[in-house]
Amino acid sequence: MTVGQVAHYRPQTVPTRAYNVCMNNTTASEVHLFDLDIAPALREFMGSNLCDLSECVDWVCAVFDVPATDWLVDRIADEFEEFFGV
Repeated sequence: MTVGQVAHYRPQTVPTRAYNVCMNNTTASEVHLFDLDIAPALREFMGSNLCDLSECVDWVCAVFDVPATDWLVDRIADEFEEFFGV
């Protein structure tokens, strides 16, 4: 089911799977990479630079050669908020 097809359904008739298929493509290796490699390096980057969230996302994507998926941006935002207490 495409996004266009979902947009034309009445809300009560849309299959739940149509919304969840694209949102949950995160693999265990991505989670593992973030927890063990990206998060510590990101904290070090944030500690040595006064940066905003978009700079953190750009840095992670450039250094670790990963795409800026919704999941990754959410995790970076969580780290950012925890680090800076926002």
